[in-house]
Amino acid sequence: MIEPLLGDDNLSTDYSDYKTVLQELCQKKYKTVPIYMVTDSTGPDHDKIFTVKVIIVNKLTEFGSGKSKKEAEKQAAQKALEALQDEEK
Repeated sequence: MIEPLLGDDNLSTDYSDYKTVLQELCQKKYKTVPIYMVTDSTGPDHDKIFTVKVIIVNKLTEFGSGKSKKEAEKQAAQKALEALQDEEK
């Protein structure tokens, strides 16, 4: 099912699930998965803002923030994908 994607070097960042696309790309290119870590949370319990960093093989680190850990991870993954694409140009 995902085999056709593994051969595609031009995975689209228009895809809304940036974490999945990033994970597939990392597994293909670096034989590992991205690591997500919460680095900060600010604000009251009912209105926190989380900051997450994603690390790819000690090669690339990007940060994202959002009202949930999932939202912050998604933003960090999107930034990492964009950075990886810029790197390949």
